Amino acid sequence: MDLARYVVDAVVLEGRSYRDVAQAHGVSKSWVAKLVGRFRAGGYPAIVPRSRAPKRIPHRTPPEIEDEIVRLRKNLSDQGFDAGAETIHHHLSTHVDRAPSWANQFERGPGKGIAKPASPGPRACVYGSMLNLSTLCADTM
Repeated sequence: MDLARYVVDAVVLEGRSYRDVAQAHGVSKSWVAKLVGRFRAGGYPAIVPRSRAPKRIPHRTPPEIEDEIVRLRKNLSDQGFDAGAETIHHHLSTHVDRAPSWANQFERGPGKGIAKPASPGPRACVYGSMLNLSTLCADTM
């Protein structure tokens, strides 16, 4: 049995106090009260955990601009030009009043058939430097 349902049953059916139930199960008294209130308003379906995701995101980039970012990235890459965030921001700002930030543009594309640029990893520079250094040292000896 789910803890939420058990807690509600303990308060509603057994008549135990919120405090006793909360202490017995290691939860807060306010959570017990919230569950009982939801139960009284809508029954057992009302005590199912609710989504914490926002219902809307007012600052989300519009789909038209996302499509334009993807199109620009693909066209620039196909022509052999830099398709980084700064370049796309520059090209996008000529068409759109308010272009998304550079950081926001890196998130566009993977779901639309374009892969994110691969990161070389944190040790690539150090390892590359060691390889070059060992090559140089080997030539001098």
